[in-house]
Amino acid sequence: MSPLHMSPLYMSPSTCHPSTCHPSPCTGYTYLYVRMLRNPTLYGVSEEELANDPLLEQRRADLIHSAATQLDKNSLIRYDRRSGAFQVSECGLVCTCPCQHR
Repeated sequence: MSPLHMSPLYMSPSTCHPSTCHPSPCTGYTYLYVRMLRNPTLYGVSEEELANDPLLEQRRADLIHSAATQLDKNSLIRYDRRSGAFQVSECGLVCTCPCQHR
């Protein structure tokens, strides 16, 4: 098991709130974000949308909201839509740990 999975962060449910842990900047380092910037029309980003939001911050926030909604629907996190805060559920915590086959 890698040291990352041994971290206390992964050992107990944690809460993420936009004022302390906004996930949108983290999405700026993803392959999807780079591809969206290089070929925006392929990912449904109009030229007008790109002109108004060159860093695609609103698009990234929408993607995060959509993903959090799906994770909440499947009981992997608890997502408060009003505040944007989410908390990892026990099931979600188990799902983040890799299986060890023997």
